Amino acid sequence: LNRLTAGYYQNPNNPGSVENTESLDYDLNGNITNLYRTSVMENGNTTATVIDKLEYTYVGNQAVKIKDNSNNKTGYEGTAGMPIDYDLNGNMKSMMDKQITGINYNYLNLPNTVDIGLDPITTQIKTKYGADGIKLRKESTKTMIGVAGTTWTKEITDYLDGFQYLNITSSGGGASEDMFSMASMDTKRALEIQAFTIGPPIDFDPTPIDPIVQNPHNPELQFFPTAEGFYDYQRKMYIYQYKDHLGNARVSYGKNNTNGSIEITDANDYYPFGMNHLKTGNAYFGAGSYKNYKYNGKELQDTGMYDYGARMYMADIGRWGVVDPLAETSRRWSPYTYAYNNPMRFIDPDGMQSEDKIKIFNNGTIERTKDNNAYDTITNEDESKSIQIARTNISESNPKGDSQIGEAKTIPYELIGEDTKSDQMTYLKIDNYDSATQFFEFAAENTNVEFSQNKIDFSDGFSSNLIATNHLSNAVQQANLVFPYLNLSQGNGFHVVQDGNWTENVHSHPTITGIAAPSGFVERFKNENIMFSINPLHGYRGDRSTTQIEGLKRYMYSPILNKRLGGGYIQYNNSTAIFKGKTK
Repeated sequence: LNRLTAGYYQNPNNPGSVENTESLDYDLNGNITNLYRTSVMENGNTTATVIDKLEYTYVGNQAVKIKDNSNNKTGYEGTAGMPIDYDLNGNMKSMMDKQITGINYNYLNLPNTVDIGLDPITTQIKTKYGADGIKLRKESTKTMIGVAGTTWTKEITDYLDGFQYLNITSSGGGASEDMFSMASMDTKRALEIQAFTIGPPIDFDPTPIDPIVQNPHNPELQFFPTAEGFYDYQRKMYIYQYKDHLGNARVSYGKNNTNGSIEITDANDYYPFGMNHLKTGNAYFGAGSYKNYKYNGKELQDTGMYDYGARMYMADIGRWGVVDPLAETSRRWSPYTYAYNNPMRFIDPDGMQSEDKIKIFNNGTIERTKDNNAYDTITNEDESKSIQIARTNISESNPKGDSQIGEAKTIPYELIGEDTKSDQMTYLKIDNYDSATQFFEFAAENTNVEFSQNKIDFSDGFSSNLIATNHLSNAVQQANLVFPYLNLSQGNGFHVVQDGNWTENVHSHPTITGIAAPSGFVERFKNENIMFSINPLHGYRGDRSTTQIEGLKRYMYSPILNKRLGGGYIQYNNSTAIFKGKTK
């Protein structure tokens, strides 16, 4: 069923220690029934510390009790196994194991208020949303009842299209952020004891003013996102993030403004379902901080839940707290299941449905997983760029439709390029010409190898395209020449490559080569116009040496020219090359 059953972290200094392990069992609906988790070896022990032995009790698909039989609160806090309550819409109302005493929801099933803790220390979180469910403001008020009276601190976070502002007010009286976090370990920020170092509080004038303490910058910009991470406005520092294939923030770093050295500001290691490893000392959590954006790039809340937009996710138990808003499209799965219980393969971009990726690596390798949307998402290696290609045949009985992108296959195939050699070829087919061209152009723009696209037409009107790469920067073979007997039909008859007409051949020259012309030609610019002439030094080799075939048009695609001139196609034959621009 492709459910993750165990994940093991291998300590490089002690490979046999079985530290930071997570293993799981499921019922037939995909609900987790048991979860076992270890941390590191400590106190002189030779085995890893067991932090969780969770046993789940269900009514329907709702977890009504989660008991931690390890008697260790440093993972999931539920050693008592207190009841978990739900409202009539299936939203979790309380979770006393975490001292979450009450959650109220709006009409979109998004939490309006969350109450945490018991007297003398409590926290209330109020959240405001737009009509579309986008979070606009969060108010977190921490109250402490002491001998000298009641004191409080309020943190107001404004979310303005990626720009995040923070304003802190306090009643005064000495109830600092540190006091709130130290007074009770059970109510410590993010509720994950020993996982996070609490970031320093925001500086503001602590002098009481009749008697409210105000932040003089009311409110103050904290950070905003950039293409590579964030800009820390408080420290005037660009923060770069290294993310893994799932979008998890692993390392955040920047250039120290004082001494110019590289400074690691946050580092995270995760269990498979997203909980942070304990006692690393490198993972931080703080009010209004970019460091709170961790697992899947989502914001970790004071509740210990991750905000995915449509729902809140609890990484320590591997479940959502509310029903999937698109539950009707995943009828075979529990509506509280995260990422089909396969968080190594799937992500959930907004809390509504898991997203699949077709990733094209820099070397041309194509990695694909099972598709679960009404479109295919194609990404580059670091997932900084992506496109979507719609699916076909979408209907009530087939809500996810059929992918237009055929299965990528890799075969042994020897090809010798210019001072390079490859022993394999990867190819796939896409029938729709526009979709095939979109896929080809994305691969050409985002890899370091040549790709080819070859269009084959048939007399009955059927047409298909073969996309291929030999994983070389300066050579690619045409898949239709390698597979003359390949049947291009998928339930649409019998269409063998050699029986069709080869009408179009396109190949790319990757940016890394610096070559903007078909081999055998040389380009020259004049007033941002480009012209090509035969390169006498290259001779009758490469692209110029290709066989002239009646009815076949040959093109080269150049990402270099596309960036400079707004189009990258060049039509060529043995003697001439002409710039065509954005389209052929």
